[in-house]
Amino acid sequence: MKSLKLNRTISLICVIVLMMTVSASAWADGESEEIAIQPDYEAPAFLENLSDVNIDEELVIDGVSISLYPTFDNSITAMEKIQDNCSNILSLLQTTYGLDDLSSNNWHDYMDCMVSYLYNPMKASWYSETHPQYAQLSMFFDIYENDEKNEEIEEAASNCTSIEDLLANDELYTSLPSSNGLEISNSNAIISPEQYIDSDGVGLSSLSSTSFSAWQGTLYAEQYYSYANSNYKDFENNDCTNFVSQILHAGGQSMNLTWYHNKVLGLWTYSPTWTVATNFINYWDNQGATFLTTSTHATFAINLANGTFITYDKTNDGDWEHMGYVTDTESYSASLGYADYKVAQHSGKYNSWASGSINGWDTLTSSYPSLKYGLLRF
Repeated sequence: MKSLKLNRTISLICVIVLMMTVSASAWADGESEEIAIQPDYEAPAFLENLSDVNIDEELVIDGVSISLYPTFDNSITAMEKIQDNCSNILSLLQTTYGLDDLSSNNWHDYMDCMVSYLYNPMKASWYSETHPQYAQLSMFFDIYENDEKNEEIEEAASNCTSIEDLLANDELYTSLPSSNGLEISNSNAIISPEQYIDSDGVGLSSLSSTSFSAWQGTLYAEQYYSYANSNYKDFENNDCTNFVSQILHAGGQSMNLTWYHNKVLGLWTYSPTWTVATNFINYWDNQGATFLTTSTHATFAINLANGTFITYDKTNDGDWEHMGYVTDTESYSASLGYADYKVAQHSGKYNSWASGSINGWDTLTSSYPSLKYGLLRF
């Protein structure tokens, strides 16, 4: 039993670290072999015009190399070029929020403000998530932030001497680059439960049917999509994963030592798995929920159902940026080119059909050519 558990643990880690392959049997036999892994990363063409983007950083734990997030080869040059390419949107943000010129010292402020301005009722009419300069700046930040992410992971892993140590640190292993889950490549494919295959080649079974009630979750989503529940901390424009965690909890999933949100002595305490999209996905993918991905919107849409948790990664760098929850679906529409679906989310505070004017999930790939959709089922 112990050997079987170890094999499954190694397989799980292999999925999380961007398709790397490690022999579980070697671990079971007590062997440790250096594995040089340099996975290919195909960055959006726009980013390659700023600087080459590669996966150069890795953790090496007990002879196993675990690839981290892709980064710019020259982040200074990339920042200089993005200021020229996105001068209009940067100038707008600088004026609106009183920011200094974009630099390595204030890029966090710009990244936060560009999202906040999306929901400003007085925003410029041209400003949207699919505007070319918004999309370019968003993709730039998605890669630029990875230097910091990698440093944090390396520091947190500095005391890990085995894969078991890594898995024992929930915050660490759930912050690693996410896998592509079960890839759906055929635009007409509908994946049924009996087709789910995990990294061991064993059919996946979703969590217990009593662990999540889509009916209860949807009732909660429909009640609270437009305002914050005072029983939880409100992260305002960065509240998307916090909200879907609340939905999952309202649907019957119990909090635990890894996934929680509480108030203790007047102070909020919560886990990254509750509030951060990548940590949420990695954790529940690990726990037995079914995680599917595709780069095709029509394929994504046809596989949705009431109760599905959805996400996307704009640059396919392994870091999921946003989350929503599906409250309703319709059959395939030839006029739309996809099966319409209704999304509740706190970013923008809506419960709206994808075909509606305020949703936008259906138009993302036109502005983010490397975007990957993900869906999580319980």
